[in-house]
Amino acid sequence: MFSGIIEAMGSLETIGRTGGRVRLRVDQGAWNCRLSPGESVSVDGVCLTVERQSGKSIEFSLSGETLSRTRFSKLYRGTRLNLERAMRADQLLGGHIVTGHVDGVAVVRKVKKLSDSTEVEFSIPSGFEPMLVSKGSVAINGVSLTVATLTKRAFSVALVPYSLRQTNLDNLTPGESVHFEADILGKYVINYLRALPIGRGASLERKSL
Repeated sequence: MFSGIIEAMGSLETIGRTGGRVRLRVDQGAWNCRLSPGESVSVDGVCLTVERQSGKSIEFSLSGETLSRTRFSKLYRGTRLNLERAMRADQLLGGHIVTGHVDGVAVVRKVKKLSDSTEVEFSIPSGFEPMLVSKGSVAINGVSLTVATLTKRAFSVALVPYSLRQTNLDNLTPGESVHFEADILGKYVINYLRALPIGRGASLERKSL
């Protein structure tokens, strides 16, 4: 589990099949973090298990499910990747609860640079409209963000200078894909409401949403 507060940026070294498995190798860059096999690391918002670390290189295996829900297979060598180590139970939750189980990809629709921030509008992946609320939380490429505006098909966030400096969200362009994870609390609420008896569940869901 993660907080959505990015610790460092690494870069993609290689991705490809080795011995029947798809393996991802990431250069951790200036992140002087010693990792043990079996540890969880958020790589651009995706929870991956460390298989080995050699110097600055960290290796992971990707499942078919992970490849189907992420943009990893479309990335190229040198692509910057947001990195965050799994959070401890005794540390401050500076962002929100991010599981690293991304729901899919969202697409950048608009980018508007302002004097003190950058506003970015994204499409909402189909089926996840009820799980976003104005001023609620959402994770983009593993970064904990607040929904600024919300319509039926799109939402926007405001990126402050610190977020632009510390993450790979600083140079987004219309048409670009990003990893999207809806707030886990919203998912549980929606799932609970849908499991109620038809009449009662439908009534409560309409009132809640």
